[in-house]
Amino acid sequence: MLNNGTGKTKVRAFVTAIIVAFVTAISITVTAPAGSTATSFIEQNWVSPPGWCLGVANDAAAGQVIQWACDGESDQSWHWGSENGFTGYYELVNGGGDCLGLSGGGTIAGTPVISGQCLGRADQYWRTAAECVRMTSHGNVDYWPLFSYAASSKGLYVIGSLAGTTKEGADMLLEGYIAACDFQFWDGLPDPLI
Repeated sequence: MLNNGTGKTKVRAFVTAIIVAFVTAISITVTAPAGSTATSFIEQNWVSPPGWCLGVANDAAAGQVIQWACDGESDQSWHWGSENGFTGYYELVNGGGDCLGLSGGGTIAGTPVISGQCLGRADQYWRTAAECVRMTSHGNVDYWPLFSYAASSKGLYVIGSLAGTTKEGADMLLEGYIAACDFQFWDGLPDPLI
């Protein structure tokens, strides 16, 4: 004959185990990287239609990020990676598996934008907002600035070129957001939540 207290203890333990498993499954589902299955896209600058693409110098996976003629190489192919907690900022990962980031983790205007190993550092998280729309013969094209998570406590900082240069090969830098449809805006950016 079962002791009534022991039976209740076993039932409670069983129910607790089911609840823990259910809660764990929910938390795993919620925290899965939003962009991990997203398709790749290119980033073309607003200023110079058809636009320079955001890529890495010398078509490398890692290094200084520049604006360059779109060539279809993996350094110019990007996709959204993992989200930084629930901040709305995501890794931006190139075809070589490296993340867009800031040299030395810098957070001031003029910091070089680089591509390097994804390490989950604050300077490797970005978000989009404030789109500009350009009407073309093929339909409307959306352009977005890329805002830095690392520099967000100091104001709105985005990727742009030194003094807004439209020169091919120009280094990309972190700079203050000026809220105009210009060299700080890039097309090809799908919403990371899609």
